[in-house]
Amino acid sequence: MLKMYGRGPDLAGAAAFWDLVWEPQVETARLQNVARLCERDPLWALLKERVRPRRLFLDGGCGLGQWVKYFHDRGLPALGIDFAPRTLARLGSAAPSLEVWRGDVRRLPIADGAVHVYLSSGVVEHFEEGPAEALAEARRVTAPDGWFVCSVPDESWLRRLLLLRRPASGLVPIADVGVRRVESPRPEAGPPGWRFFQYAFRRDEFRALLEGAGFVVTGTVPVSLAWGLLEIPGWRSLHERLRALARRARRRPAPRPAPDAAPVASAGAALSLAERLLLREDPTVPLLGPALRLVAERAATMRVYLARPA
Repeated sequence: MLKMYGRGPDLAGAAAFWDLVWEPQVETARLQNVARLCERDPLWALLKERVRPRRLFLDGGCGLGQWVKYFHDRGLPALGIDFAPRTLARLGSAAPSLEVWRGDVRRLPIADGAVHVYLSSGVVEHFEEGPAEALAEARRVTAPDGWFVCSVPDESWLRRLLLLRRPASGLVPIADVGVRRVESPRPEAGPPGWRFFQYAFRRDEFRALLEGAGFVVTGTVPVSLAWGLLEIPGWRSLHERLRALARRARRRPAPRPAPDAAPVASAGAALSLAERLLLREDPTVPLLGPALRLVAERAATMRVYLARPA
């Protein structure tokens, strides 16, 4: 597995770090548009097939609370738990009808087997001692017929390729973090000036951790390809330039077509196709979808594990 470090004074293990990340983004307008936000997310296709009426949905490490609000708005029991107090307070003010509690995913205030679908999206990799305790707690609260949908950073082929660079410091720079390979998770003093941020797991490693906690893995899905490609040196600056060009193109008024001009394809249809490919990472798009999934298997930054109690 890969161990990743950052340079901030408070990183993933500190609630203050996540308050700085999430609190400014909790906005009433954003929560009112939660359906669009969630339905553009690759997780949506995985969750909509599993969430059931009158069965509890839990987002453990809910952050901005978008999934809690999405299912709550559709009349489904939904609960969010996080440990960032200012974010939760602001979320409670913006959407007071939501059930969002402050807590620790390693010690959930929930009865055994009470959760039908437990979403853990980018959470358990941030414990330097490893995810075993959080996974065991997830197994305890998941119903015998329930689902654990867990995404963690992936030790992808692309990351292994980037790791072939060996600087004298011992840490390989990938995007804005320093990375090194370790055999197992454990707390330890980091390199000078660096603090632990997260782990990235090989598929066999994280599958073994889930099985050790009492789950059976039914499948995995690579997600967040765009973020994975941004780890390629030089790609981020190119990506920002392309985004700037796209923003300018959207602001430029469209030319008026000539009266006798042939009809052209709808811009809305093109945007819908781009959304399905780039945001939802939808593998069902003819021709392009399967190709996208092949690239994602090699380069996506995250992998979702679909697991059920053994």
